Amino acid sequence: MSLEALQSSSPRIDLRMGIKWLRGREEMKWEGGFTAWLIGKKKSGKSNGGELISVKCKNAGANTIFDTCASGDGENFAWLRSPYKENVLIMHGSGMKVTAPCHTMHIAEFNLKECEKYWVVITNPALFRDRRDYYTALAYMMDNHFMKRTVFNTSIVHLIREARKILMSRFIAGKATNIALAQEQFIEMHNESEHTAIANVIDALRPNSIVPDVRELANYTFIKTFGAMRIPRDMFNILKKVQPQWMRRMPQDRFVLYTDSDNVGVGTLDLVPWHHKRGEPILKTVGVEIRPQEEKEGGEDAKELTQVMLPTAQDTKLKEKIIEENTTLHLLMLELHKEGLTYRQIWERLISEKKMPANESFHKVRYHMLGRCQCKVEV
Repeated sequence: MSLEALQSSSPRIDLRMGIKWLRGREEMKWEGGFTAWLIGKKKSGKSNGGELISVKCKNAGANTIFDTCASGDGENFAWLRSPYKENVLIMHGSGMKVTAPCHTMHIAEFNLKECEKYWVVITNPALFRDRRDYYTALAYMMDNHFMKRTVFNTSIVHLIREARKILMSRFIAGKATNIALAQEQFIEMHNESEHTAIANVIDALRPNSIVPDVRELANYTFIKTFGAMRIPRDMFNILKKVQPQWMRRMPQDRFVLYTDSDNVGVGTLDLVPWHHKRGEPILKTVGVEIRPQEEKEGGEDAKELTQVMLPTAQDTKLKEKIIEENTTLHLLMLELHKEGLTYRQIWERLISEKKMPANESFHKVRYHMLGRCQCKVEV
């Protein structure tokens, strides 16, 4: 059967997500582009929830699930024992020999149109020689394919199990010179989701590990067990409907839901039957073998993304301009601080005088004033 015929015959997987609304009510919409954000402590079931939401999107008509930002223990290889196992693609880097019961492709051959013929596309740190190759591949896929998806018939899902890897990929690939710029690019990915028909399903450990622009504007926020972590102030309005003690101790199959329409609910979700269990030899279980091999000069294994990802003269000029603008802003912050203004007062002054965008985070002032930036200023 051809890949096109397989894609049209994608199986429907019935996994239950029940919701009891405590404030307001709305119908959950899994089609098109949106952002779903899952937060909670380790072992709270976030990854399981991310897979279930991805399946919901696939049932609603999404073409492909791209599972790219997983941990190095190979958790996303568990798709190879799901009902989607007949049509999975594994993306790997240079110098790696991959034997698997599914299709494999070198990352340099990545083409979004071709990859959308598969039900699930997987990549993982274990499929690359080192972290540099892996992060470069993530940046390549985002910049050259995901962000340029302007012509489409159906949506796709981008399952991001570890959000920090997206930010790290911006640094490693030379696409961002500081954390603020990397966060801006992350925000752009979120803002463009409706225009690119990409459903971003983001898994994050700590509530504040996601920048406020994404955190506050996510269509759906799924709160798993908080444990001893501090509940952020911007979630206090949820506590009017949900007991904080329950949020800290709820079982893995429970969640609290907060939507961008200010609705609050609690619910249960099924445990995904194929989900990876910690400590499980998943590669052996699904029949995947990954081994490094010597690269042949000029041969197939010598394919690299280096030339694709190296900053061009235009990129370098843009970075210099951004650093210069940040330096000017930094100097202004220092002057206001000498006048006795607090960091928050500086932030409010700069926004009121339109020296900073109205949606800029207060943390940008702290970032500069504490000398964590790359500005050409002595703090």
